[in-house]
Amino acid sequence: MIGSIDHKRGFTLVEVLVVVAIIGILIALLLPAIQAARESARRAQCANNIIQVSKSILGYEAANKGFPPMALAWPGKRQVLPGPSISWVWEHSWFSLTSPYLGYDSWASLFDFGATYRDPKNAAARFYVVNIKIHACPSDNGIRVCNQETNSSNHSMANYVVNAGNRKYGQEQADEMTPNILDQEFRGAPFVGGENTPIGRITDGLATTLMLSETLVVAGPQRCVGPMSMNSTSQGGQTFTGWNPPNSRSRDEIGTFFYGASGTLAIWETAYREAGLTRDAWPVSAGRENKFATRLTARSRHKGGVNASRCDGSVSFYSDTIGAAVWAALTSARGAAMEPQVGNVQ
Repeated sequence: MIGSIDHKRGFTLVEVLVVVAIIGILIALLLPAIQAARESARRAQCANNIIQVSKSILGYEAANKGFPPMALAWPGKRQVLPGPSISWVWEHSWFSLTSPYLGYDSWASLFDFGATYRDPKNAAARFYVVNIKIHACPSDNGIRVCNQETNSSNHSMANYVVNAGNRKYGQEQADEMTPNILDQEFRGAPFVGGENTPIGRITDGLATTLMLSETLVVAGPQRCVGPMSMNSTSQGGQTFTGWNPPNSRSRDEIGTFFYGASGTLAIWETAYREAGLTRDAWPVSAGRENKFATRLTARSRHKGGVNASRCDGSVSFYSDTIGAAVWAALTSARGAAMEPQVGNVQ
């Protein structure tokens, strides 16, 4: 009797390839969902960061009877502190002023608020900013310290900016120096230069006036470009304005003071490309010599909108499709602003 032979059969190459193809298809189907879930978690963490930073602002308000100035020194209001400084543009801003209320005592203890922000006494505090992760949205590039080779001019770039109103940074100064009859009416702001803002000035109500929003960290491996996301000097970049709705395709407006008399952006092209910004997202010169004629849009890496808090500390996600007039009203402090006549192109 001839016994049966047990033939052990393996997988053929075709079968292996079919299995690999099926696994590849499943991964391709699941990957977008996984990435979306990760971004959703990052967006939620970003919103939580905004809550914590907003609480620090409210802590400052409770201790000082008003929201902090967006720029401590301001022409015609408060002089620059003693110490080396170019002007008010290198002074303390809300970013450093709220550090004692943020829970990072080690950072706050490094600041000497009796000296200008640019003073060597504050160099350690400026470098320490990279450790303050709560100021960095995990969807973006992280906190960057620029000009690290020098203690006298190093500055940082981070993701959260305060509301400077529905029109421009430095509303009063911009009005005085370069009036523009096409601009919408300025209706006040919860953050101004050179003084605290008592909550009584926010007649819209705290729950209907924006406090804090996001911006992009415009920094590549080699260069930082301000004032967008320049979050620790008083140069406009620690604020956003309501001239454009979130993530608007309209370019931001920045005075030629920053780019030189020609107002060209050629010298910054590499930095913007390194930062992942397309040409349409680059700030554009205002074509005039005015430090205050600056409009910086609330921007984020999130799809479809930005996280922003209101002056009562509550946070929402605001869609890119929000109406321009509604956004302008949210950024004003004294009632609805006029519907914009220029800008705000979606």
